[in-house]
Amino acid sequence: MSDQDSSECDTRDLDPRQQSALEALLTEPSHAAAAARADVSESTLRRWRQQPAFRAAYRHVRRECLEGAVARLQSLAAEAVETLRHGLSHPNPGHQIRAAQLILYNAFRGADLMDLVDRIGELEATVSRTTEGGSHE
Repeated sequence: MSDQDSSECDTRDLDPRQQSALEALLTEPSHAAAAARADVSESTLRRWRQQPAFRAAYRHVRRECLEGAVARLQSLAAEAVETLRHGLSHPNPGHQIRAAQLILYNAFRGADLMDLVDRIGELEATVSRTTEGGSHE
């Protein structure tokens, strides 16, 4: 992530209630529950979600959480492979194999998604540099 991206996503620019709402959005199952946990009305949360700074901060903290989850999944991949290896000779390996498959699937899928996000970021930076250079028409 570029310095420009991180400055645009600085949660310190949000007031404490907005920071609380960000945390609630990441942990609560619905927007209504997030609003209640943050002690704001649903309409206030909806209005904040329309503000560019809040949206950027939300995307930033959500990505950080997801990157951490993907890293934890990937750290389990070797153990999943070992479980799969042991499960092949186990009398009833169905549950173990299914868990191993899910861990591997999500670890690889997460890596693929993060690679795509990085590639999109590179493309956006290229477009930005091209746009800043002015039109040559």
